[in-house]
Amino acid sequence: MAGDFDPQVRRRLIHEAVVRLLVREGIDAVSLRNVAREAGLALGSLRYIHPCRADLLIAVAEELYHRNVARAAALVDPSDPAGSARALAEMMLLMEERDRPQVDVYLALMTEARHEPRLRRVRDSYRDGVRRACERIVRALGPAPESSRPLTAGEAAEAARLHVMIDGLAVALHHRAHGSGTPEEAPEEAHEEVRHRCRAVLHAELDRIAALHGEWSAGEGQPASR
Repeated sequence: MAGDFDPQVRRRLIHEAVVRLLVREGIDAVSLRNVAREAGLALGSLRYIHPCRADLLIAVAEELYHRNVARAAALVDPSDPAGSARALAEMMLLMEERDRPQVDVYLALMTEARHEPRLRRVRDSYRDGVRRACERIVRALGPAPESSRPLTAGEAAEAARLHVMIDGLAVALHHRAHGSGTPEEAPEEAHEEVRHRCRAVLHAELDRIAALHGEWSAGEGQPASR
């Protein structure tokens, strides 16, 4: 019986059901009744965990956010700041097959945030997290990756540029994952080709940022601190 489940088990079943519905049918399909049916739970059991639809969507969005924070933290290698930065940048593109449902969910939830003020807080946390990650990446590619000094104006501009690039590449990957390749391409072959191209573009940008640090260290156009 649903009532015999531990609340944490029920919460996991509910959140997994939300993700499946979002990926399969879109955000409009996510109602308490549909989620309860998808999770194999009584509606009352779901309401005990999440009293309303907004609470449910917020909980799923926050879970995704904290999962990504933990995933990013696991990539940190103090002995190799630049390598960690590149691994973090790749992770943020959400390129792997396992990431596809997450991108679907993220985009749907961020669209819903326009109508649900409480979801905007989660959306803003995502954006701030990506911004801070881009700043860490830019710093890590320089000569003093562990420095606690403020970013220079040039470094801040490069972090903002990297943020925009990562967002754009992630969206391109998402669209190709949903079959926007040419007719002669098998969907997975097309997606793999785009993954390869996006990875190459990303690493070319990281190489450019690392080279800029070299120019700044040599005193060529050193920007002022912001």
